[in-house]
Amino acid sequence: MTRNRIVIALGSNLGDPAESITSALTRIASELGPILNVSSLYETLPLSVPGQPDLKQLNFLNCVALVETQLTAPKALSTLLSIESELGRNRKETVKWGPRTIDLDLIAFGNEVSDSSPSLCLPHPRFYQRDFVLYPLKEVFSDFRDPRSGKAIDSLISEYEASGAEKTILRVLSLSQRASSS
Repeated sequence: MTRNRIVIALGSNLGDPAESITSALTRIASELGPILNVSSLYETLPLSVPGQPDLKQLNFLNCVALVETQLTAPKALSTLLSIESELGRNRKETVKWGPRTIDLDLIAFGNEVSDSSPSLCLPHPRFYQRDFVLYPLKEVFSDFRDPRSGKAIDSLISEYEASGAEKTILRVLSLSQRASSS
């Protein structure tokens, strides 16, 4: 059976975010396949919520995991959504870019490029616009190339930095550290 390297972005800002991420990583390893590498934790500012500029949120913890799986892309996504649900996330009640116990995004699935479904677009359609994905991705997969554009991770980061996009990263922590939300 074919094994694919997949990139998963993890984020949390409710409850104990570091514990939620650790629990998600444990579940990912048991249900999707071996974790090849996990980035540091990045404490980040929350993204502005469209239409709700006054929504107050705690900072997020984010990281990226490089995983090897035998699952198909749709099955991998379904498994990630199931893990989110089991860890307390209710997608129907979650505000877009709002607070969440856990967020698991399938960023890339091997070299697959797909727009066949609104729920599964590969690579993730906005990953290159998010510093909290790009920098941890470089940390775990320094030779990553965007399957759609063919651009190397260093080029994607340079373009992000030149774009003037909102910078969200506050600090970098090891997975064993706990971030205060002060």
